[in-house]
Amino acid sequence: TTTVPLTPTVTSIQEKIDTATATVANTIIPTNVATETSVVTAVTEATTAITAAQESLATATTLVQAADSATALIAPAAAAVETATSTVAAAVIVVEDKTAVVATATTEVATAQAAVEEVTTPGLKVEVYNVQGQNNAPTLPANAVPIHTTTDTNGISEQWGGGNVAGSNRSEDVIVKYTGTWTPSVEVSHVYAPADDGVKLYLDGQLVINDWYDKGGGGSIAATAISAGTSKEFELWYYENGGGAGVWFYRHNPQTGWAIAPGSEFTQSSATPEQQAALNTAQATLTTANQNLTNANQNLTTAQENLTSANTNLTTVTAAAEVATTAATEALGTANQLADTAIEKANAMAVEVSSTSSRIEAEAQAAAEAAAQLA
Repeated sequence: TTTVPLTPTVTSIQEKIDTATATVANTIIPTNVATETSVVTAVTEATTAITAAQESLATATTLVQAADSATALIAPAAAAVETATSTVAAAVIVVEDKTAVVATATTEVATAQAAVEEVTTPGLKVEVYNVQGQNNAPTLPANAVPIHTTTDTNGISEQWGGGNVAGSNRSEDVIVKYTGTWTPSVEVSHVYAPADDGVKLYLDGQLVINDWYDKGGGGSIAATAISAGTSKEFELWYYENGGGAGVWFYRHNPQTGWAIAPGSEFTQSSATPEQQAALNTAQATLTTANQNLTNANQNLTTAQENLTSANTNLTTVTAAAEVATTAATEALGTANQLADTAIEKANAMAVEVSSTSSRIEAEAQAAAEAAAQLA
C-alpha cells in the first residue's frame, strides 16, 4: 500500500493562517477609527476566524499524525504476510516430500511383507520328544530329534487323557513343543496355560509362565498386556509324566473374559533371518516416515494458521489506516475552509479599516470647509 500525500496539507493550511494573521497584524488602525463599530466588528471577526482556523488545524494535525502512524503499520504487516506465505509454501514442499517418502516406505513394507507371507502358513509347529525315564520336570531337549512333527491349526486345547499325546505313539514320558507366531485378534491382559502335567511359556523369548512340575491341571496366570494385532513369537513347552494328559492355552480380554486362543491367531514361518530383518527394517522405516509426515503436517497447519493471522492483521491495520486517513482528510478540509475564511475576514477587516478611515477623513474635511465658509 502506497501512502498518498493528503491535499491540502498541514503546511499549506498553516501558510494561509499565517497570511491572514499577517494581514491583521500589518493593518494600521488609526485611533479615531479603532472605536468605529464596523471596524471593531471586522477586527473581531478576523481574529475569531484566525483562532478557529488555528484550532481546527491543531486537531487536523493530530489526526494526520495518527493516520501516518496507522499507515506505517501496513508495510510490516504486508511483509509478515509475505513471510508467512513463503513459510506455507516451504511447508507444503516438505509435506509433499514426506508423503513421497511414506509412499516409498509403504511399498517396501508391502514387498518385504509379501516375501515373509509367501513362506508363512497357518497354525503352530508341533514337535514331540521322547523323554522316557526322566519323569518329573524333564530336561528340555537340546539338538534332539523329535519322534513326531505335525501342525496344530485349532488352538491349544487338548485333552488326551490316557491316550497318545499330540498324534505321537506315546501316552507318557513325552515333551511337546509348540512354536510359531501369535497375533491376538483382541486386546489381551492375561494368559493362562493349565496342564497335566507341566508347561513353560515364552513370548518373544521371555519366560512368562514357568509351571514345570507334575500337577493334575491348573497353573499360573500371567499378566501380559498385548494390543490386538500385535505379533509375539510364541513357544510353549508341555510335558506329560504319567496318568492323564492335557494342555490348554487361554487368553483374557478385559471385555469378553477368558477364551481359548483360536487357531486363526497362530502362524508359522520359514522366512529366513534376512527376510524377517528386511521386514523389520522396512516397518521401522515406515514408522519413522509416518512420524516425519505427521510432524510436517503439523508444521504446515501451524504455518497456515500463522498466515491466516497475518492476513487478518493486514486487513485490520489497512482498515484502521483507511479510517484514520479519512478522518484526517476531512479534518484538513475543514481546517482549510476555516483558513480561507480567516483570509477573507482579514482582508475584509483591512478594507473596512481603510474605507472607514477614508470616510472619517472626508467628513472631517467637509466639516472644516463648512466652518471656514461660516467664518
